[in-house]
Amino acid sequence: MASTSDGWPQFIKTFDERRERKATEGGGPGQFRADETPPSTTRATDSAWAIAGGTAVFLGSLLPFISFSDPEMGVNPGARVASALFGLIVLGLGFTLRAVQRRFLMGTSLATLCLSALGLRGYAITIATGLAGVTEQDALGDAVKITFSPGIGILLAAAGCAAATVAGIRSAQHCGS
Repeated sequence: MASTSDGWPQFIKTFDERRERKATEGGGPGQFRADETPPSTTRATDSAWAIAGGTAVFLGSLLPFISFSDPEMGVNPGARVASALFGLIVLGLGFTLRAVQRRFLMGTSLATLCLSALGLRGYAITIATGLAGVTEQDALGDAVKITFSPGIGILLAAAGCAAATVAGIRSAQHCGS
C-alpha cells in the first residue's frame, strides 16, 4: 500500500483533498459551500431556547389564561388563538435559527429578539393591568372595578417569550463571531 511522506496511506490524503475541494466548490447534499457554515453548538443551543419558548407560548394559550373577579367575564377566544399563532411563529423562528444560512442569521436573530420581546411586553402589560384592575360600567351604569389574576397559561406564555428573547440576544451576539 502506498503511503505519503507523513506516514498516512495515500487513499486518506486523497479523501481529505477531495473533501476540502467539495467544501470550497460546493458539493452535493450534506455539503456546505464556502459562504455557509454548518450549525454550531451555539446555534443549536440558541435554536433550542427559541423552540422551547415558542412551545411554551403555544401551550400557554391552551391552558387557563386569566381568572376574573366577575364570574360573567371571560377571555376572548380570539386572544387565545392569536397567542397560539404567535407561539407557532416563535417556534418557526427557532427552527429557522438552526437552518438559516450565515448571511441571514443576523436578520433572523433580530426578528426572534424583537417579536419575543414585544410578546413578553404584551403579556407583562396584561398581567399588570389585571392586577391593578380596570374600571368598567355595569348594566345599571355604575362604575365597577374588575380585576383578574394571571393563570398558568399567561405565565407560561410570558416565560416562553423570555426564553425566546434570550435566544435572540444570544444568537445576535454569536453572529459576529
